[in-house]
Amino acid sequence: MNINDYFILSNIEKDIINLIAKKRQLNKEKSNLDGKGQANNKKGIRNNKLGFAGEFLFCKGFNLFPDFTINNTSKIKETDNGDAILKGFTVDVKTSQNEKYLMTPSYSKSNIDLFAKFYMDNKGKFIFQGFATNKMLFNKNNFIFKKNVNYLTVDSYVLETNKLLNFNQIIL
Repeated sequence: MNINDYFILSNIEKDIINLIAKKRQLNKEKSNLDGKGQANNKKGIRNNKLGFAGEFLFCKGFNLFPDFTINNTSKIKETDNGDAILKGFTVDVKTSQNEKYLMTPSYSKSNIDLFAKFYMDNKGKFIFQGFATNKMLFNKNNFIFKKNVNYLTVDSYVLETNKLLNFNQIIL
């Protein structure tokens, strides 16, 4: 899979994504472990759908089997091993409707090897935007305090998507 490759979900793929997102949301609500306030928020199910869609499509694009496990993991507690393993590297797939940035909250800083970014446009097309290494994303120059910009809700690491790499460009 290369930068700018895109996917449009089939009806059966939408059904799979909706089922897993619903199960993940119910798990968060029942366990009361919601990350940072998403579990009982109406955006929670939407974010679960968007997130799992990216994970599913990443696996599809790289011919991997998606992880359908429903459990509680935490980057803070170091129990989150990412969303996929690609050629021995752990991958955290980030999916958003923000085309310009790969972002992750500062509390989600982890030892994951790679971050993969998907953008979903307003018509439901998912576009693969590339990879960032852990070192690239968690560079101190990418740390932004939420008070300094209007698009952040928490302090975050922010990397412009034009700096993302294809897999064959990655050097770890």
